[in-house]
Amino acid sequence: AGEFEAPAVQQALKLLSNLQTQVSEEGKEAEKVFDDEKKLCSGRSRELRHSHEGVKTELAKSDAELAQANIEIDTMSTKIEELAVAIASDENDLKEAQKLRDEEASVFVKEEQGLMSTVDALDRALAIVGHEQRKVYKSQALLQMESTATPLVEALSAVVEASAVGAADRQRLQALIQSSQTTVATEDAEDADVDAALGVEPSPVAYSSKSGNLVGVLNEVLEKAQGELEKLRREEQEKLHSFQLLKQSLESKMKYLNRDMASAQELQTEASQKKATAEKNYEAAKKSMSEAAAA
Repeated sequence: AGEFEAPAVQQALKLLSNLQTQVSEEGKEAEKVFDDEKKLCSGRSRELRHSHEGVKTELAKSDAELAQANIEIDTMSTKIEELAVAIASDENDLKEAQKLRDEEASVFVKEEQGLMSTVDALDRALAIVGHEQRKVYKSQALLQMESTATPLVEALSAVVEASAVGAADRQRLQALIQSSQTTVATEDAEDADVDAALGVEPSPVAYSSKSGNLVGVLNEVLEKAQGELEKLRREEQEKLHSFQLLKQSLESKMKYLNRDMASAQELQTEASQKKATAEKNYEAAKKSMSEAAAA
């Protein structure tokens, strides 16, 4: 019986040894699998952590870009409003300046026409007087003949009616007209009777002295009218030059303002596009973060 028990024990021990070896190998295999799983989980954890941090970074970046885009849009909007006000102000200034210039030009044309009419009337009156003076030497009294008095009276009347003639000069010329129509004719008739009684020819010097006062007054008024006309034209040129300088300055200023306006509008458009992109990226990052948190 002892002989049969020894092989059985040995066989049991061998079986136990084989089982131990198998269990040990299975344990090592399980440990290896566990280590692999552990490494896999650790890697996955790191990936999730890195992914989460990346999403947070992208979210913060998109948020910053969105805030910057809003700042740029607000800045450009304010600048565009300020430029619009400045352009409108300059346009209004130019419009008012043009209106004033048109009014000044209209006044100038009327005043120039009045002075030119006065000068023409004076030239005509002086021409008539000169013609009558020459006729004195042919024994025809100045202003005595109806045929010669009428043109001169008409010429003097035109001068008196001219708006450019001053009140004092107008009174003097009116007095000359009245004298031409009455007193001069009477005096000439009396002088002619005296000359006839004495048997002498009418004196050209006498007629010349009677017309001399008239010529002096006419030349004086003519000189004043010509001076006023020259002054009026000079002032008109100065006003026109000042307007042209102002117009050039305003137009140049508006040119640069409109250029700045176009630039600001372009920058505002770019900022709006940046804002749209930032909003899209922000929403995408926000969604990714939610997904990462759920995982």
